[in-house]
Amino acid sequence: MLILFLLSPSAFAIDSGDGSDGVCNITGGADTQITSARRTYQCKSLNIDANLNAFKGGGSASNGSPLIIKVQEDVTIAVGVTVDMSGENGSNGSTGSAATGGRGGAGGFAGGNSTNSIGNSGNGSGAGTGGQYGTGSGITDSYGGGGGGGSYKTTSATQPSAGNDNDNSTTITAGTNGTTYGPESAFDTSFVGGSGGAAGGAGLASSSITWFGSSGGGGGGAIRIIAGGDITVDGTIVSNGGNGGGDGTTTSSGGGGAGSGGAVWLQAGGTLTVSASGSINATGGAGGTNDSLFSDGFGGDGGDGRIRLDDADGVVTIANPASVSPTPYSTSFTPTPISSGTSGVSRQYSSSVSCAKVALDESQPSFVINMLVGFLAAALLHYSLSKKSKV
Repeated sequence: MLILFLLSPSAFAIDSGDGSDGVCNITGGADTQITSARRTYQCKSLNIDANLNAFKGGGSASNGSPLIIKVQEDVTIAVGVTVDMSGENGSNGSTGSAATGGRGGAGGFAGGNSTNSIGNSGNGSGAGTGGQYGTGSGITDSYGGGGGGGSYKTTSATQPSAGNDNDNSTTITAGTNGTTYGPESAFDTSFVGGSGGAAGGAGLASSSITWFGSSGGGGGGAIRIIAGGDITVDGTIVSNGGNGGGDGTTTSSGGGGAGSGGAVWLQAGGTLTVSASGSINATGGAGGTNDSLFSDGFGGDGGDGRIRLDDADGVVTIANPASVSPTPYSTSFTPTPISSGTSGVSRQYSSSVSCAKVALDESQPSFVINMLVGFLAAALLHYSLSKKSKV
């Protein structure tokens, strides 16, 4: 019975959806199929012919759950079109109020808000920690420490820098960059976007005026497209981390840390191609700075996100001079036609796929049939053996 279950196509089926959303054509203002109201879609085919911006940080569908699009047939992202999942930039500090951290793309995490003391850390598993505050009594021109950058696949080599008081006699501690998490092989069980950078620490513009730190950048979002047919990327998918707040004009406060790149996962039952005009990027943002005359209190850069590209033979075509950064992780699976809901084609992994866990498609009617056949076969075998034992 166990053998029959393991050999059942539905046991390792990749769910390419039931096609209930029909043909999904993103063509601009008149399109209402891929909107901020939903995060999971069931398309028959998908053609993206206009920019998709609702799911980037600061868009109407930022933060929250990843964007998942299941497609029974082919997917095309047209030349010149951008699917933007990037995190939002942090904001500059000021003397009046706190700066809000940049929001993450859908599935990503927000940067830390600034305060008039220690900067808040970012959000997410690889969040940066906040820069410290220049607390010296009566000290003017005290520069807060920079906030740490968010991490995901990598931790940026560019660390946040410490702040100082006006005569460099006191070092004001910077935050730290976040740690790495979420390997691509675990996307089947945990699929999230990038982490936020932290806010920089506040500083003293004079003995009586505190300058709030600059806020952290948001992490890039998470997008997964599953296709029963081919996926062709002629345009751009971008899920970069947002820059940390602080643009070189802000005085006293520490710069915010940048968000990390997010997560991009494409799975094609046919071929997966990134053409010469295409690109997929999930890199970290740049840390923010304070007054350009000083080298104190710079925020840390964000680390790279993660890209996973799977297709039928595991050989993904990336044409020159297409850009895919960071280097993608890939697995292969053999597409086999099986029923999916009431219509369409689903695809299954072959036994040669890497040991990453594959989602079980419980909607397959064949699963129930195979279970019944298994029980019947086991009963017949038991009956046959019992007859022989009586002879």
